[in-house]
Amino acid sequence: MSSRARRPYLMGKKSVVEFYQAPVRYLKEVLGRESEFEKPYEDEDYRKMHFDFPWPDWPPFPDIPPWPPLPPFEGPTPGLPGCAIVCYSPGSGDCEDPIWCHPGIWCGQDIGCTLCTWEVSGAVKGYTPHLSGVGSWGIDIWLDDTLVEEGGEALVTACMTDPCGNVCCKEIEVVCKICPPATAISWDTVTETIGAPAQLGVAVKDGLGPYQWSVTGTGFTMMYAETGGVTNILKAAVGACGTATIIVTDFCEGTTTGYIRCTTGDWVQKEMCTRVPGTCGGLSCGTCTDPGDIVVDYKRWRFTVGFEYVDTDPDCPPSWAGCSNPPPCGSPVACATGSACYAGRTCHIMTSYYDEWECV
Repeated sequence: MSSRARRPYLMGKKSVVEFYQAPVRYLKEVLGRESEFEKPYEDEDYRKMHFDFPWPDWPPFPDIPPWPPLPPFEGPTPGLPGCAIVCYSPGSGDCEDPIWCHPGIWCGQDIGCTLCTWEVSGAVKGYTPHLSGVGSWGIDIWLDDTLVEEGGEALVTACMTDPCGNVCCKEIEVVCKICPPATAISWDTVTETIGAPAQLGVAVKDGLGPYQWSVTGTGFTMMYAETGGVTNILKAAVGACGTATIIVTDFCEGTTTGYIRCTTGDWVQKEMCTRVPGTCGGLSCGTCTDPGDIVVDYKRWRFTVGFEYVDTDPDCPPSWAGCSNPPPCGSPVACATGSACYAGRTCHIMTSYYDEWECV
């Protein structure tokens, strides 16, 4: 059967051509002639009867009273919603940076309210105009460190008077950082050694954050270059050896240094120095026992066994000669004083050997 022939389609029994021509036939019937079912007819056509509506008889608009005149710009403006001040705390958190305040609402036509006057009080030194790309825009309020509380809290009051005489005030509570802090930064890590590869938590105490961390040595890195808190992580890679020297700087540029020895490395002798008596006279001979090795960070001191010259005058202690790194004061090398010399014995001068832990 030809495709143009009538077939029983799902939507009816029309042919394909008749199906697609249906919209066209409908438009011709609507636009091309008047319908015989539309009555009564008018002179032109039936469409005018449907679309030519008469204009309604609207009631007249009421009379609008005249708008009251605006008050002159003299004195406080009646009905002003209120003036407003917008303030921003120091962006860096440093008490040495200013507080920026500018007008939010004011009476006047000058851009930025350059004609506004200001008064500030509280923990402040004073204020200066805040300069922006369009000129002066508000003020910079400078804090007085001597009036800021110990924790960095400060209360500041800023008052603005606009050209019409409106006055508004704003209290600003600021928490900023005071340098130097009450207690200086110091190293606070007990563990002195690290393996390789390995990680070790390290810490400082006091100071004022944020903290900047750096490390030198073979195969060492820090987990974070900057921390808000007092802790960080030292990382020792494969092949790390010797000593990791960690320098930490706080917000106030205070620094402290810590040393961590890698288990890979060895002691290298740097110098030798000798113990000499004081020069006050009244020497006696004190007995010395082997104090063992003294290890502090990456430094070590070794000693000989023997006697030591001891001055009976406590204000004339013995000293070390021939070295720039003598044993630490108060170490076990301080022999007993006031001991009598044993008959037939000679007081020997003690010797100290100074070593450092290095890669070898």
